[in-house]
Amino acid sequence: MSCCFKPKKVTDIRTSSTFGSSSKQLRDKLYYDFLAPSVYHLQTTLFDEIKEAGLDGENCTIYDIENLRDKENFGVIRSKGKDVVCPIDGQTGCAYVHAIGGGEEDTSINIKDHVGTANYMLSYAWGYKYKDIVDTL
Repeated sequence: MSCCFKPKKVTDIRTSSTFGSSSKQLRDKLYYDFLAPSVYHLQTTLFDEIKEAGLDGENCTIYDIENLRDKENFGVIRSKGKDVVCPIDGQTGCAYVHAIGGGEEDTSINIKDHVGTANYMLSYAWGYKYKDIVDTL
């Protein structure tokens, strides 16, 4: 069974004065640590990418979407960021959330609809169906 919890308070630490102006680097790091794709993104864009990859979006599992045992071929998630420079370490290869606009301006989509500071953390197993996870959120 999945576990879902809501933090007591979530703030956009990029603009929070709690950390003070001299800690911009810390605020940026913490901001990146709490970025997540929105439920809207999971329901629309990622769902469409899963179907475009030839998978059954209604019944595929996380294993189907991203087989970590296959070192040669990245799945839907890892392939999105494999050639993108990471905003945290400056290296090529970034997290999915950074590849979809986390930290970068992209005028082709409204980033706020796709990426933001996480409000919930959902624990899941790789054998769960993608649609069940998204429906839970």
